[in-house]
Amino acid sequence: MSGSDRRGKGHWADVAVASHRALRHFDDFIHPLLKQAGLGNMAVANVIFLLSLDKGPKRVVDLIKDENIAGSNVSYAIASLVECELAVRESDPKDKRVRVVTLTERGQSLAASIRRATSGDAGQIGAALKGVTHFENHCSTGMRRLAHAAG
Repeated sequence: MSGSDRRGKGHWADVAVASHRALRHFDDFIHPLLKQAGLGNMAVANVIFLLSLDKGPKRVVDLIKDENIAGSNVSYAIASLVECELAVRESDPKDKRVRVVTLTERGQSLAASIRRATSGDAGQIGAALKGVTHFENHCSTGMRRLAHAAG
C-alpha cells in the first residue's frame, strides 16, 4: 500500500486501516505468551493497558488522560488485570482519594516477556513510533477542529 492516490494525496484513513491490521497481527503474535501464562482469553486491549503500566505505578486519573481512554474503559481494564492477578489497585499514599495501579510480580513478568518477544531494530521502531505520533497528532487536531466548529 502506497498511502497516496495518483495525485499524490495521502489518506490518514489508510494509516488507521494498517494500524488496525497490525494490532490484529500483534494479538496473534502474543497469543502463545498469553496462553502459556494461562491468559489465552485476555483481550489485546488489556495487554496494551498492561504494557502502559510496566514502567511503574500510575494514578487512575493519569491513565485516563495519558492513554486517552474513557474512565469506564479504564475501570474495566483495571478490573480485568486485578482479576488475573496482574495488577493491584491501591490508594495513593499522598492522596487517599486517588487510586494507583501497580503491576504485580506476575504482571511485570508477563510485560517483560512480551517486550522481549517484540524487541527489534531501534531505528525501525523509532520510525514506526514517529509515524504513529504524526497520525495521533493529526487525529487530535482534527477532533479539536470539529469540536470548535460544532460550537
